[in-house]
Amino acid sequence: MSEYEWRGTLNESELFLIIKYNLGAWKVKYAETEYDLNNVSYIYVAQEQKPMEALLNKNELDINKLLTFIQWK
Repeated sequence: MSEYEWRGTLNESELFLIIKYNLGAWKVKYAETEYDLNNVSYIYVAQEQKPMEALLNKNELDINKLLTFIQWK
């Protein structure tokens, strides 16, 4: 899997978030409204050296762990 995207909300729907993984790069963009996501650029968060399969099994993805990982980076 070379690309993955997750869309959701944080802070009880006060912040809209998109997390994107593409070819080892983690990128995030967020905005106060879902419409504003169109006007916001991605922020580069991290680069993984291992393939995505070694980090996550898509069927067992725990988005809370992923969010914690990205906040830590």
